[in-house]
Amino acid sequence: PPHLANRIRVIPNYVSHQFTSGQDINVKKDNIIMAAGRLASVKNYIDLINAWKILAPEFPDWQVKLFGTGPLQNTLQRKILELDIEDTFSLQGQKNDLYEEYLHSSIFCHPAIHEGFGLVAAEAMALGTPVVFYGDCPGVNSFVKSGYNGLAADRNLGPGDLADKLRYLMRESEERKRLGANAQNSVQNFSVEKYKQTWFKLIN
Repeated sequence: PPHLANRIRVIPNYVSHQFTSGQDINVKKDNIIMAAGRLASVKNYIDLINAWKILAPEFPDWQVKLFGTGPLQNTLQRKILELDIEDTFSLQGQKNDLYEEYLHSSIFCHPAIHEGFGLVAAEAMALGTPVVFYGDCPGVNSFVKSGYNGLAADRNLGPGDLADKLRYLMRESEERKRLGANAQNSVQNFSVEKYKQTWFKLIN
């Protein structure tokens, strides 16, 4: 409501020091597209599955790993089996420490409908992994900038455009490196120190 709008203050989440402590992103990236989050409708992983159905025949040496659990786990698994992509698209379940997964993945895909922030995308970026996302996703689009540290797909064009953006990065290793380097630099401000300072300033 208008009488509350001017009282709202936004404090971005922070990325753990584990991910932002200056790790070398020049490690070997594997042919992996990674996704992580709750397996719920708002995360829209069905679009990633449908996009991969398009791409899988073109890229037999690539795979998709989706980490997380949630109410749609069985639905997503059935869809993977229905589309006959289970050899290259896997549901990895819950994993508490995703550091190595972020580090060695070449692309992070986050097709969510909306986010408050999008912490998993920021963590992936901190380890030099560019993000493919839908450009109208609030939260994520506040720090992932298409052509700079990731690529934005058009939600109106659906999984086909998501597949196009993934295809481009899968083919262009130098572009992945460029976007990945920018990605790491662009989340350095999301520190726990700045997070605390912003809260103290607001409270004071």
